[in-house]
Amino acid sequence: MRRVRSRKLAIMLLFTFMATIFAAVPIASASATYSVSSVTKVNTGKCQELGTVKVLFHMAELDKTSYLTLRLPADFDFNLRTVPGVDNDKPSGSLLGSMSLVSDGGDYFQLKTSDGKAGKGVRIRIPNIANAMAVTRSVYGGGTITEHAYDAITVSNLAQNEIKITVDSTKARVNTNEKEGYFFIHLDNVWVDSGFSGDVDAVIEGQSGTVFRDGRVIVASVGSGSVEISVDGVKTITTGNLNEIDNIRFKEDRPGAIDDGDRIKLKLPNGFKWEYDADESKHWSYVDKDAEIFTIEKTEDNDRTLVIRADGESSTVPTYAILKGLKVIVDDETVARLGDVRVTVRGNASTTPGEFIVAKYGEYGAQAYAVGDPKIVYAGRTGAVADEYTEIGKFAIEEDVKASLVKGRTITLQLVGGAKWVRESEDRDDDDSYKYVKDMKIDSAESKNYNQCFKSPGQWQIIGNARDTIKYTIDEESSDAMKAVFEGARISISADARGDIKLVVGGTAGASGEFVVAEVKKPVTASVDGTAPDLTIGQQTVEIPPIVVTENDAEAIDASQGYKDKWLVLEFPHGVLPTKPDTVEVVEGDIQLDEDSMSAKYNSSTNAWQVRVRVKATSTKPSSIRFAGIRVTTDRTVPEGDLQVKVKGSALVQNGESSIKWADESSHEPELTNDFPGADYITTVAVARCGTPAPTDKKSTAVFTIGEKTYILDGEEITMDVAPYIVGDRTFLPVRFVSNAVGVSDESILWNDAARTVTIFKGNRVVQMAIGSRNMNINGASVLMDVAPEIRYDRTMLPIRPLSTALGCEIIWDDATRTVTINH
Repeated sequence: MRRVRSRKLAIMLLFTFMATIFAAVPIASASATYSVSSVTKVNTGKCQELGTVKVLFHMAELDKTSYLTLRLPADFDFNLRTVPGVDNDKPSGSLLGSMSLVSDGGDYFQLKTSDGKAGKGVRIRIPNIANAMAVTRSVYGGGTITEHAYDAITVSNLAQNEIKITVDSTKARVNTNEKEGYFFIHLDNVWVDSGFSGDVDAVIEGQSGTVFRDGRVIVASVGSGSVEISVDGVKTITTGNLNEIDNIRFKEDRPGAIDDGDRIKLKLPNGFKWEYDADESKHWSYVDKDAEIFTIEKTEDNDRTLVIRADGESSTVPTYAILKGLKVIVDDETVARLGDVRVTVRGNASTTPGEFIVAKYGEYGAQAYAVGDPKIVYAGRTGAVADEYTEIGKFAIEEDVKASLVKGRTITLQLVGGAKWVRESEDRDDDDSYKYVKDMKIDSAESKNYNQCFKSPGQWQIIGNARDTIKYTIDEESSDAMKAVFEGARISISADARGDIKLVVGGTAGASGEFVVAEVKKPVTASVDGTAPDLTIGQQTVEIPPIVVTENDAEAIDASQGYKDKWLVLEFPHGVLPTKPDTVEVVEGDIQLDEDSMSAKYNSSTNAWQVRVRVKATSTKPSSIRFAGIRVTTDRTVPEGDLQVKVKGSALVQNGESSIKWADESSHEPELTNDFPGADYITTVAVARCGTPAPTDKKSTAVFTIGEKTYILDGEEITMDVAPYIVGDRTFLPVRFVSNAVGVSDESILWNDAARTVTIFKGNRVVQMAIGSRNMNINGASVLMDVAPEIRYDRTMLPIRPLSTALGCEIIWDDATRTVTINH
């Protein structure tokens, strides 16, 4: 029994505790709020309109007839009297008694006493938008009618500066669909005490225990007032008949800001004068017809100063006047300064600002200039192949005066700094695209009035063989001063370019300017990971330190796309034979390489051996590529000094070919261009230092003639059983006789008939070739030739250059005599 009583007691205590928690939560209430949309600026000593007070409350809280009072500063007067005040006349007579709302049209209501006397200083407005105190209903037969809860509100004077507004809860709700009700207290014509200054506070006190709470809002600001002067726009004037300026606006910040007889004087700089029509109706217009007070009185200082007089003053509505159709004449060209025409404001009226720009004085002409920062472009890139890093920065062509650019005249843009314009198409048969620059367009957001001068802004025509200049012929003259901001144009940048690319503007239209539109950067740098060794010329298979190629930015090295293979190439000087690297790896970044494609290959067009690797995908962050385990053999033609390796390839240089290489003949899409033939590498790196040649026992010269079965060795004629010949652009010589000519005995030339290989021993070099294979082995290192050995007339024949390089010889071709000279 003790355990049961304990459980019941615990449950009772728990419910008691929870009850105390719930009882502590108050019921939410929604008191009325008061606000003013704008604070009116007013003067003292007159009846004026103050700000409008909005009273917003929750209808559920209006559970009984409730009131609020609204009090202004001492000596203010709500103008609810038997003798109302008007303008400068202060209200007089006795205060009106209790006033009801009488419709003043729409949702405005006047205050009237039961005997018909109207209060002039205050009105009530009850809008019918989302308001529980108003509703619009459809009526039978069509149409609508709006019901307002105007009979729920009464107003009474407590003092000249304090009124009481009572809301009858039983009459207030007419729209049952809305939860909130609101009304506005319009202080239309309130007397402002002459001794007051600063913000005018309206103090609100709500009836205790009702929805109306206490509050305070600012309904006006009292001060002396001023006239704000502004110009709609700054037009350009000239010494000719282009001299009408834009509208000048005069706006009081409060009624009576300018007094009767006050003057505003607008003074022009030296060399200019005002001109206006004697019929002032052509010049003045007013936003409010009840405040027309200004007149042009005269000009002074030889027409430099325009005097505007106030004939009267505004009372309840601030004056807002617009002065239009004035002209500013260039009176003396020797004194008038080009540029902004700045008016100085004087006179006894209070005005802001003290000066303003009324026009711009200029002569016919146009300027060109850069807009924003120059774009970064890469040396060796062309917009014909890649969009990235081939776009120039924005530039503008702007007229000083309308119609400065004359129809039929031209504007030319010349690139300076190692660049050429890229054609819209490299296909000569596509005339419409071949003659225009690629991707030129106008930035319409930053331009204005350009459609007349530049009807086809993308059709800048490339002129001249140098392809560094484009031109545009002006279509029509502008009706307003024109500004055209161009962007997007593509260029081709030489691999040799460094520093800035500039535009020089010329042509017959008169536009001029010179500015930077692009900054050239190298896409990569190169270095060696270690110390460059000293080599003796003629030394064989010496390992050089790893070569590291580093991107300066992400995507600086281009990548293969579909059928377009992009190669990163290290090219060694003539007379240097490199081996295939042991490794190639990405040591930083995320560029992707085809490691299986890595090879050492002879390039007949540059007469040099190369190490190369295919790039599979570009990087998203700058990458570094390391070529390690390269061994070089030098012949006696290599000069003393640094052994410089060129960094090049289609992944870096897209415009250095001797002719255009088409990626796809059907679409005429270029893979590589010939914009700068010979400028085919980005940078070099010293991988070794070459010193004095190794001693030699004998130097000799052998001369072979195409089609002849004899050759000359150190002046002696020797007969062969087969003659040299040419296939394509390759010169084939018999391997045995060439080897003999450079000092290799027959015993050092071995033929393996089963393997179809020939092996040559010369000094410490072992060279082996297989019939039909382009791989040549030199001391065990595989080197790729561009053609394979073949057998003709029972002799092994091979292009002479790979063999002579492998044997350390110098080759000289004489096209006139069709002879090959071999020095060793």
